[in-house]
Amino acid sequence: MSLHRKMARGALWSLIEKGGQQGVSFIVFMVVARLVGPAEYGLANVCFVVFTIANLTILTIVDGIVNLQIDDDDRLSTLFWTVVGMGFVFSAACYFGAAPLAAALEEPRLVQLLQEFAVVPILLATSSVPNMILMKNLDFRIFALRSLAASLIGGAVGIALALKGGGAHALIAQQVVLFVVVNLVVWPFAHWRPRLRFCGDKLLATISPGLKMVASMLVSFSEKEVPRILILLLMNPVMLGYYSFVVRVRHAVQDICVNPPLAVLYPALARLNDQKDKQRTILEVFIIAIGVVIFPVIGSAAITAPLYMPLLFGDKWNEAITLLQLFIICGATLPFQVLVREMLRAHNHIEAYLRLQVAYVAVLLIATLILLPHGLLAVGYGTLGIGIAVLPIYFVLLDKWEGVGLWRQLTKLLTPLAGTILLALVTHFTAVGPCAGANPWLRLFLSLAAGWAVYSLTCVLLMRDELRQIFTFVRHWQAVRAGADHP
Repeated sequence: MSLHRKMARGALWSLIEKGGQQGVSFIVFMVVARLVGPAEYGLANVCFVVFTIANLTILTIVDGIVNLQIDDDDRLSTLFWTVVGMGFVFSAACYFGAAPLAAALEEPRLVQLLQEFAVVPILLATSSVPNMILMKNLDFRIFALRSLAASLIGGAVGIALALKGGGAHALIAQQVVLFVVVNLVVWPFAHWRPRLRFCGDKLLATISPGLKMVASMLVSFSEKEVPRILILLLMNPVMLGYYSFVVRVRHAVQDICVNPPLAVLYPALARLNDQKDKQRTILEVFIIAIGVVIFPVIGSAAITAPLYMPLLFGDKWNEAITLLQLFIICGATLPFQVLVREMLRAHNHIEAYLRLQVAYVAVLLIATLILLPHGLLAVGYGTLGIGIAVLPIYFVLLDKWEGVGLWRQLTKLLTPLAGTILLALVTHFTAVGPCAGANPWLRLFLSLAAGWAVYSLTCVLLMRDELRQIFTFVRHWQAVRAGADHP
């Protein structure tokens, strides 16, 4: 099979994997979160911090399999025994460190939870090399089967235990079963077995591609996990449960509604790497699309949170509604950061974006540390304020580094922003007014329908040129791709 066909099939299976796995994972998350509540969810998330650290470390070690196209037994076996050793280190730290950590946090239940979770780093390590072999071979079909099978079986175990009152133990068991299934699926299809050999002289060169990712991974870890650690240290597992829940829902909204329109941005910019005028045109279209499409989606998700939260997750999570609304609105700033990142990436200047992100994450963490004593809502407002405040800096630096000024286009966002505010107001007043006594699901549907009807009318009256520009770009990009596929 040609590389072109492999990539096409790989893209299809990757889409199936991501879509199916996201859907299954969110349904499982919804059911389990409804059953266990904030306190149990928070306790389980203490264990997940350990997993994140182990995952980043192991990914750093095995990344060279794809980057260097490694297929010889010497280097593969060396990597395998290295990551297995790291897995045992993390597992031992998790098991034997459980009692001291639980004592420090004054949470005695953490001892058993962390000791149960200690097997996960080993399972993660044993699956890492065959996973990367499959990725190197572009065998995304097995990736899709792996993700779907692991999510379904692990989710079923988690739900079953949660129904029996397992609480945080249900979440731990879900992760253990998930990685057992991953190992059972990937090993038979990797067509490779480790040998009893270790070539220390080849190790550094083999892991060097992953070491180049360390800075990016540290920034990602700091942004995602350090706030959890601070909440755990300065507050309690219940607050950690609320925070982790809100972040999980926000990421689901982001993955479903925000990321798909942005997926085509980098390949579109990369095709025109030496034509900045055309790249500027693409960026201008995406800015319009962010305003016309993403703004109202985020607005709807935020304003209807008081309606769908009790329906999907139960009353246990009602205290997190306002925090969730704030974090969903924070997601409106993310597409602009992605836009700047992909432009810099297209010109091989990703290190400049990394420096910018380091400063941004540092400010976020300092603000989180200062605001946490005032509660999670203060952190939410601070995160939103910082996200909005730094956007001009991103675009100033984009203009400075790449000579692409987008200020005029950014002013055109005022109309879709006003339309989104109108959508939110109509949705809210429909829910609390005419539909206040209706069936909860009907109330949610009618409120959304009213809001989107008004927004659609606003688009027709005030944003026809913007819509025409978006549709023209989509048709042009489809034609370009069709031409590339049929030279």
